[in-house]
Amino acid sequence: MSSFFSEPLLHRDSTPPDSTSEPSTKRRRLVMDRDADTPSDAAHNLQALLRRLSGMGEFSSHGREKMESFLSGLSESADEGEQLVCLTELCNILSIGTEDTMPSGFRAETFVPLLVQCMRKEHNIDIMLLAARALTHLMEALPSSTAVVVAGGAVPVFCEKLLSIEFIDLAEQCLHALEKLSHEHGAVLLKEGALTAMLSYIDFFGIGIQRKVVHTAAVLCKRVPRQCFPMVQDIVPTLTNFLSYDDTKVVENAVLCFSRLVAGCADDEERLKQIVTERLIVGLIDLIAPKRDKAAEVKHDIGPVTASTILRTLSLSARASLTLTTIMLRVGILPLLAELLTASISPAATEPTSSASDGRMNISGSPPTGSPTTSAFSQSPTLGPSSSPNISFVASAVPPGTAQAILASGSGPAT
Repeated sequence: MSSFFSEPLLHRDSTPPDSTSEPSTKRRRLVMDRDADTPSDAAHNLQALLRRLSGMGEFSSHGREKMESFLSGLSESADEGEQLVCLTELCNILSIGTEDTMPSGFRAETFVPLLVQCMRKEHNIDIMLLAARALTHLMEALPSSTAVVVAGGAVPVFCEKLLSIEFIDLAEQCLHALEKLSHEHGAVLLKEGALTAMLSYIDFFGIGIQRKVVHTAAVLCKRVPRQCFPMVQDIVPTLTNFLSYDDTKVVENAVLCFSRLVAGCADDEERLKQIVTERLIVGLIDLIAPKRDKAAEVKHDIGPVTASTILRTLSLSARASLTLTTIMLRVGILPLLAELLTASISPAATEPTSSASDGRMNISGSPPTGSPTTSAFSQSPTLGPSSSPNISFVASAVPPGTAQAILASGSGPAT
């Protein structure tokens, strides 16, 4: 091997590849040398190296024998030390496995019940953690195995570990597993109370896990069966709290949750009123309201997509319920909309006037000479001319794209 790599590259490439005088091994080396630098071959070689280091190569060549040893080691009658060894090796194999590299003899149906059984060993945290990790790696390596994991009864166990947190590492692993299941088995997760389980102790986790949890909640809120509505109703106060979080990603996913919930129950006013509370309306309005105090610290800066989602959610709620429309009027949504439109799309917000006779307001916010002192603010029931803010300041405080979102808010709910 060392002599081969020490040969000059020109000497190896000088012989035509179809030469019949070279031995077959030499020709294979030449082909390998020409193609070694392609990205696909580099990735293949790296994957082969990882398989060798993890034992995947042995598992592929002796799949049935290795699988039987795993099944025996994970059985209930096996010693816990043997179970730990088998779980560790299985996690290493599944962590880098794919549908192409897994042996044909590997069947998820035989492993999932044993792994779920291992997750119930309350006295041994190592076994529970490795079993949860193996289930997560299994769903990553074989996406089709998510149905097997659900059928094997893993979802109730994941929720149980989240409702009574004793080990934070195990809880985080259960959250990762539920996130994998949420995309295709959301109805099952809702029926098992996964939303409540994920959100009950969210403050115990770091910001990265919190983002993942609220994102998973948004996925589950996309299609909520009617029979699962009580489970969703229980977590509305928690989701509302997320609107005042410091992290923008958490806030945006919380807004997406409510947008999808409102879109799903817009045809049922009673259900809609249980989702859209006055506290929620105030929280949504506060997100798109201009920040007047420059000295105040802005917790988050929502983007135009989120601002549009908020306005569409409020618009859909107002169209579906007269009660909710009354609440919006009471908390002052009309003056806010007038202010946002005036500040964002009025020429006065961006174009100073050079003539006092053109009837437009100049950039400083004062009316031109000879023009009547009327504006959206003076016609507002709560904002008079004396409290009208400087237009240029309001324009800089309005979230980007808010005015365009107001104009497009009647186009339907965001999905």
